[in-house]
Amino acid sequence: MKVVKISLLVLMVFSLLSGICYGQTAEEYCDRGIAYYDKKMYDEAITAYKKAIEINPQYAYAYYDLGLAYYYGKKMYDEAITAYKEAVEINPQYAKAHYCLGVTYRKKKMYDEAITAHKKAIEINPQYTSAHNSLGIAYYDKKMYDEAITAYKKAVEINPKYTDAHYNLGLVYRKKKMYDEAITAYEKTIEINPKYTKAHNGLGLAYYDKKMYDEAITAYKKAIEISPKYADAHNNLAQAYYEKGEYSLAIKHCDRATELGYKVDSKFLERLEKAEKTLEQPIQPSQKPESFFSLSSPENAVKSFLESAFLGDGETAKKCWSKRVPDYLVSLTIEGFQEELDKDAQPEAELIKLAIKTFRYEKRWTGVKSYYVWAIPPGEERSEDLQFKVVREDSKWKVLAFKTWEKEDWFEALIEKE
Repeated sequence: MKVVKISLLVLMVFSLLSGICYGQTAEEYCDRGIAYYDKKMYDEAITAYKKAIEINPQYAYAYYDLGLAYYYGKKMYDEAITAYKEAVEINPQYAKAHYCLGVTYRKKKMYDEAITAHKKAIEINPQYTSAHNSLGIAYYDKKMYDEAITAYKKAVEINPKYTDAHYNLGLVYRKKKMYDEAITAYEKTIEINPKYTKAHNGLGLAYYDKKMYDEAITAYKKAIEISPKYADAHNNLAQAYYEKGEYSLAIKHCDRATELGYKVDSKFLERLEKAEKTLEQPIQPSQKPESFFSLSSPENAVKSFLESAFLGDGETAKKCWSKRVPDYLVSLTIEGFQEELDKDAQPEAELIKLAIKTFRYEKRWTGVKSYYVWAIPPGEERSEDLQFKVVREDSKWKVLAFKTWEKEDWFEALIEKE
């Protein structure tokens, strides 16, 4: 019986010692919370952090981690604010907690409080780049753009490779209509990180604002190349193509943006639809400028012929026909055309038909009542040398003269043949 009592006493002492030796500390609970957080098990993480705080109510780090779990894991911003405030009350020099408090205030659109918190973080750690950047965002959200620029510039001064701050500089410069500065900021972002899709898109927007549509298109296309499902870039690309009169491509990217969940502006869709319908209307020129249909120069001869071909006006095309036109076509090395010219007794009418079929025509919408047309030889790209304008007057289409050509080598050659 005595042996049993001794055994029970030993067991009780061992159990007591085990509890003391193996009871978890506040730090161990906090570490457990971090492990849960990393596994996205946020409820379990919060429970562990609260246990750590229960054991050690002055554990500022546990309050900080609790705030992270509430903010990032559960989107419970009020609870996150409470946790961060506890952390900085215990440790007023806790820069990260001040910073995260500012981020959370900003999330709740409490911009004045966010600015105060970020400034405190920077006071403690003047080299805190994220705090400078987030301070800039808070100023931006308050429409205090000059202050935002100052904050972003400080961030990139401390860390010249801080892409987010460079990108944010681009945003605020564009908001202030400082488009060249915005372009520089976006280009710097891309230089540091060529895969920064939002910077490519922002660069496109800045070029678009400057009406540099070709450059905007290039930037948007790069954003989509990196991220094919980037709906904003598809929508913006559609807008740029519209301005260029590339309606089929505008429609294509509008449709793609819609598929990806982007709500395309209804007014833009209306403009695009209207432009399409207008372009489909038949062209009935109300008059032709007599001076343009002069055969006194190689320019007028060829241009008049091309315009007539576009209009399907065979009679005028025949009037414009001269040796300048076939010589021009031969100069383009169009396959088979020289052989047709070399045939004996080839009817002129057949040559005209062949010449008319040689070119393809592309249109670019420039407004409700006008668009440009390019006559494009096979295998060539569009050129302003072969561009003329179509306008709508009194409910009828009128074809205007080509742009003035510079004297080119092949024209000089034609003149010499006269």
